[in-house]
This record gives sequence, structure tokens and C-alpha cells, in this order.
Amino acid sequence: MKKFAIGALFTKDLKQVVLFNSGKTDSLTNLPGDEVKPGETYYDCVSRAVLTQADIFIKPDDWKLIGKLARNGSSCVCLYTAVLDKVQFPRITIEGSDVAFIDVDRLPTFSRKDLKWLVEFAKYTHCQENKLALKLDVIL
Repeated sequence: MKKFAIGALFTKDLKQVVLFNSGKTDSLTNLPGDEVKPGETYYDCVSRAVLTQADIFIKPDDWKLIGKLARNGSSCVCLYTAVLDKVQFPRITIEGSDVAFIDVDRLPTFSRKDLKWLVEFAKYTHCQENKLALKLDVIL
């Protein structure tokens, strides 16, 4: 089974989220994430993905699991959320990919169709005082 971890990294006020592009398009359309490598935990994977894709280090223990999406035993995607205490950074380019904090209320309309609800879900669950307000276990 393929395993993936995706991270919604917000500013402290939860008004902005980190998005990046993979270099395949000109738009910021993705939350940072990657496939879990052998011997790696989901938490380690999301931390590595954010570090390599956005040049931001978040300790694995600072991520909060908010949901799992599974597809017929062939893949599993875990969604995490965290808050960055640092000030925002402008749009930057790291190894050919653009990265920026984007206003949650102004997500690109041409982005992935699941981006808006994933970001809203991550924001909502993060506001629930570190409790898993909703457990999202979806089998597709």
C-alpha cells in the first residue's frame, strides 16, 4: 500500500496557509506533502516534505493528525496541521518550486478541486484546542 502525508501549515492567526507548486504549473496549487519512505513515520514524512518543499522546519511532534483518506487498500493519505509562529515570508523559489503563504479566504480558484475543503477542514480542526473535533476516516 502506498502511504502519503500532507501538511496544512498555517500562520498563527490561521488566516494564511503555505502552498507551493511542483514546477508543473505556474500556480500555487498544493499543500506540502510526499510519499512515506521505508522506515519513516507519517509525522517524519510531513516534516521532511515541508522542509524540502517550503524550506520550513516543523518538528514531527508539532504536527496534529486530523484525518486519513484510504482508497481500497491501495493507498492511504494522512492529513496533518500545524501553526508557524514565525512571521510570514514572501513568495520564494526553492529548487524550481514557488512557495508562499496564501490567504485562506483567497485560495486559487484554478487549484486542485480538493484544496479548498482540505484547508477549511484543517483550519477548523486546528481551532478545536488540540482535540480531534472531527475524525475524518474516508474510504474511497
